[in-house]
Amino acid sequence: MSKMPVDDKVSKDYKIERLFLRYAYPCVDQRTKISEEEKISIKEGILSGKRYSREDIERFFPHAFEKMKLIYPNEDSWLHVEDFWRGEGHNNSLELDHENMNETMKEFCRVKTGIVKKNYGEYLELGDGKKVLNPFRLELKEGDMIRIHQACVIEKV
Repeated sequence: MSKMPVDDKVSKDYKIERLFLRYAYPCVDQRTKISEEEKISIKEGILSGKRYSREDIERFFPHAFEKMKLIYPNEDSWLHVEDFWRGEGHNNSLELDHENMNETMKEFCRVKTGIVKKNYGEYLELGDGKKVLNPFRLELKEGDMIRIHQACVIEKV
């Protein structure tokens, strides 16, 4: 059975949506306007690669989109997802509207890079001795550089 051709735009859109969801995955538990059942369902969906509409993603993570609108005013936030998470957008946004967030929490929320020292499957030990979760079960080896958000491995760099 042959696969149906995939429209390049649909494929690119899906990649941007997946990128956003991977980085936002650690934030699911912090959503206050979503029921516990829906939080579990969203986390399972993200881990399994379920496709969500952009409207649903914006509903799940309104705070992230509010921050993107502050950083990229008068522009479609979806055009800036990669820069927001992989660039400095997200980290800079922590200073914009988190007057009540202490420095420890800001540091925890920053997107960082790390070097894998040991892979234990569910978690990794980094070169600096810290341990981070590996929810996407990325196949990583010693020396790999990774991006981390809220103590979760998001992607290999």
